[in-house]
Amino acid sequence: MEGLELEYLDWIKNLINPDRLPYDCLIEHLYNINYVTVKDDDNNRAIDGTDLRYTFCYEKGYSSSDSYFIVNDIFANKPCSVLEMMTALARKMDENIMWNGYRRVHIWFFDMLANMNIDDMTDNNYNSGYIDIAVNAMMYYNIEYNGKGGLFVSPYNDVDMRELSIWYQMQQYIADKE
Repeated sequence: MEGLELEYLDWIKNLINPDRLPYDCLIEHLYNINYVTVKDDDNNRAIDGTDLRYTFCYEKGYSSSDSYFIVNDIFANKPCSVLEMMTALARKMDENIMWNGYRRVHIWFFDMLANMNIDDMTDNNYNSGYIDIAVNAMMYYNIEYNGKGGLFVSPYNDVDMRELSIWYQMQQYIADKE
């Protein structure tokens, strides 16, 4: 990884970890895991994740033609990463659903890490095998009934979070917070 791809990863880190807490190993690990969709609706999360590359270009001031070149040349068929999917989802939660005038992308992102039981994977406590197991459990819906182990947890027992796509898990999570 070099040049613009490193700049892109740094841009993501600033969105999800603005205080620069010691999570570089975890963040980079999530960036290197391809996001796998199991439910059809989750394909939209992958699209949102790869669209984040265009958002980066736009926010950095690149023209549309330069953005197209950057995304198609630099990322040359690289599938959406788990990090991109989670970051894009946290941005959607913040900007489109829960906007209150303050940027909280990092809060939503760290809530997801906590729900997956990997929020303690700081650089000093980094365990790639544990992270891989947790990420696979999330992607393949090998999570608890209430969503624990996935991105979103519902404290109520009226819905099986394993049956919901990530988008609808998020909707349930938000409804439970209100």
